[in-house]
Amino acid sequence: MNLNGKAVMIIVAALMLAPMMAFAEAPQDPAKGGPPTPVMGAKVERPANPLADVQAFKDEMKRHEDAVKAIREPLKAIHEKMAADIKALREQYFPKPAEGEKRVKPDPEKMQEFMGKVREDVAKYQTDNDATLKDVAGKLFDERILHQTNMLKIEADNKDTLVNARYKNLLVPRKMFQRMRVMFARLHNAAGPSNVPAPTPAPAP
Repeated sequence: MNLNGKAVMIIVAALMLAPMMAFAEAPQDPAKGGPPTPVMGAKVERPANPLADVQAFKDEMKRHEDAVKAIREPLKAIHEKMAADIKALREQYFPKPAEGEKRVKPDPEKMQEFMGKVREDVAKYQTDNDATLKDVAGKLFDERILHQTNMLKIEADNKDTLVNARYKNLLVPRKMFQRMRVMFARLHNAAGPSNVPAPTPAPAP
């Protein structure tokens, strides 16, 4: 069975993150002697959902959340056992250092061997649980279609609410103002405190 490499990396990431963080160093801002101020990761106010107060919308979101949780329930035990096996494999390849000793940086060849073992382990779990995985995937797809169908009906029933909330932004999209905030933040960080004007806020919906 072919195994998606990206899927393997996601599975391993959580198990490898803590040990690898021991070797990671945050990039320094030479002007301030500390980590640089994040720009792209800056918090941007998101517009309120026009349907947030519509009871049909709230009911559908709760129904969909509960349905997905119930459909995925058979995967829980499989995920837990697979995670435990990969964790044991990680401890075998990269054991914790003795007290008072520093962790040794992982050898690239050893990392490759470890990843190969993880791929084999995940592939075995996929093969052994093929019927369950296919059943869950089919039910999730059916639920996705049902959820989208229900949402389209709710949006159609609340067309006026959606139109009134969004029509004023057609000429000046919020994304444009978000890009302007990022641009001005970059200029400000590059030049230091100055008289750079702040961008004009987006019009209220």
